[in-house]
Amino acid sequence: MTWQALLIAVVYGTAVSWFAQLLIERVPEQEPLRGKLRCGTCAAPLGWHAQFPVVGWMVRRGRCRVCGTSPGARRLQVELLCVLLTVAVVTTPLPSIFAIAWLLFVPVAAALWFIDVDHKRLPDVLTLPAAGVALLLAAADAGFHSPAALQGAFLGAVALFVLYFLMNLLTRGGMGMGDVKLALSIGALTGYLGWAYVVGATALGFMSGGALSAALLASRRTGRKDTIPFGPFMLLGAFLVLPLGAFFEALLAV
Repeated sequence: MTWQALLIAVVYGTAVSWFAQLLIERVPEQEPLRGKLRCGTCAAPLGWHAQFPVVGWMVRRGRCRVCGTSPGARRLQVELLCVLLTVAVVTTPLPSIFAIAWLLFVPVAAALWFIDVDHKRLPDVLTLPAAGVALLLAAADAGFHSPAALQGAFLGAVALFVLYFLMNLLTRGGMGMGDVKLALSIGALTGYLGWAYVVGATALGFMSGGALSAALLASRRTGRKDTIPFGPFMLLGAFLVLPLGAFFEALLAV
């Protein structure tokens, strides 16, 4: 990865982390997406510099200008995740217009990640529009590059939706409907790039989820009947397959 790509990832990831944090803060409470981020202690609107953890730390060490408390590690985690997801996108050769779809998905993916961790649900207001935007931009990009790729995006979305819906039925709700709807976005985004990306994203999601679940069970930090949010693992697989796509293409070609 060149230093220019890294710089783009840091700048873009930092910029959109504000929107991701806004979604995390407002969507679960069904609040309007307007106004500044609020302090988690006194609910006062944060200054412009505090909207971005790194900038806020440099100006006021990240503290609220009203109550003086620190926002904690969560906002820094959101910013870091946005940067890492952006790194996966900018280091992967993607069709120009479709790259925009992945970049727009970054703050939504980060928001879904932490909302699922905190509330164990994936809101329709985020998952369904994300799928629509992915298919729309896939159609726009296909007009300039490969019309056949649009079919891949549509079939990828349908295939993963059916897979996760069947798992929802087989697990009697253990795999939530939020995961099923998130599969539409991931299927469209990876399907446009080829079936190897669909398979790779799915495999990486299940492997990472299974590994963490096994570790938590072994350490007795969770029980067999406890539910572990699967959305973050689906998203991890989707973005991790971007730099590993060539590997899965070669694997499936054998």
